[in-house]
Amino acid sequence: MSRGVDAFSQSYAEARGKFHAAAEAAGLDVEPHLHPMLGRDGEVLAMDIVRDGPTDARAVLLISSGCHGVEGYCGSGVQVDLLNDAAWRAATQRSGVAVLYVHALNPYGFSWWRRTTQENVDLNRNFHDFSRPLPRNAGYDEIAHLLVPAQWPPGPEVQAAVLAFIQQHGMVAWQTAVTAGQHEHPQGLFYGGRNPTWSQQTIRQVLRDHGRRCEQAGLDRPAHRLGAQRPWRAHLRLPQRCTGLGPYPRLVGRRGHVDLRRFVHVCAAHRDDVAGRVRGMRAGRVHGHGA
Repeated sequence: MSRGVDAFSQSYAEARGKFHAAAEAAGLDVEPHLHPMLGRDGEVLAMDIVRDGPTDARAVLLISSGCHGVEGYCGSGVQVDLLNDAAWRAATQRSGVAVLYVHALNPYGFSWWRRTTQENVDLNRNFHDFSRPLPRNAGYDEIAHLLVPAQWPPGPEVQAAVLAFIQQHGMVAWQTAVTAGQHEHPQGLFYGGRNPTWSQQTIRQVLRDHGRRCEQAGLDRPAHRLGAQRPWRAHLRLPQRCTGLGPYPRLVGRRGHVDLRRFVHVCAAHRDDVAGRVRGMRAGRVHGHGA
């Protein structure tokens, strides 16, 4: 049984193995959604789903890992630890909340130590209605040639141009232009894609399958961005915990940590009004445009 530090891994294959072992030890089935490509070491890639709780649960808490690929090493460890935590599982069962573990939203990036998917897409910027015009990031268009210059490492003229932009517009404008997401430069940074990625399509299907009877849902950020096409009406909104960028979100708990156990206790005590109770908590954003 992997707990604490032992729940974390040094490779995607090891992380997936620990996740499967934790699910088996808990008596839970793993629902694999196989990725079309292989991993860095030739291993099979998949978005693995484990549901801990009744299929007709009115409230579902979704705990995902690996939206930004390499960040999955942290998220996977948390998921494995929770699956091996008898007290946590007992609390969720008493509350009537079903927990849906999504291991590796972006298994390709997880395995290859990349932030992006195999399409070079920053996954949480891929949740759009692609039948409509995509948002344009004019700020990124202006500096795209500076972010991915024709030669690497960039020469002094590129560095000078970057400094000139920041001096003229400010650091906030630079950061916003870079990180807000863009759909025009496939080789660039924070690229949102021109079509739904494999990960986006797969998590949509998972949510359709597991959310049909759900009335209240705690969703991480990528799932929340399903927008009007999400498969059920999500009443709750939980900020994601981010690995290495910005302050911790402020949602219950001490020192700004998201307290998942508190969420379960709230559901147990106020099953008929979960949404209102959680909205009353002080939910803060991790950062302006998503990790």
